Amino acid sequence: MRNAAPTVLTAVGLNAVYLLSGVIVVENVFDFPGLGQALVAAVGNGDTTTVQAIGIVLGATFIMISLVMDAIATLLNPRARAGAR
Repeated sequence: MRNAAPTVLTAVGLNAVYLLSGVIVVENVFDFPGLGQALVAAVGNGDTTTVQAIGIVLGATFIMISLVMDAIATLLNPRARAGAR
């Protein structure tokens, strides 16, 4: 089970990122206020600063999720821990 953990964690991390990117569509379809609706409104108004800020937030979220998943995978994989010593 420990040898399969990195693959499963990578899939979970990528699915979390896909869910975050899907929020933009869901918020606009169901008219929920949030980051996705703010992004669409900023694009419609030509507010490039807001679009850039939201892009940075989404990019930083992707990087943080990737880092956490890699750290957990390293902790769970005995071969990765042995190579670090």
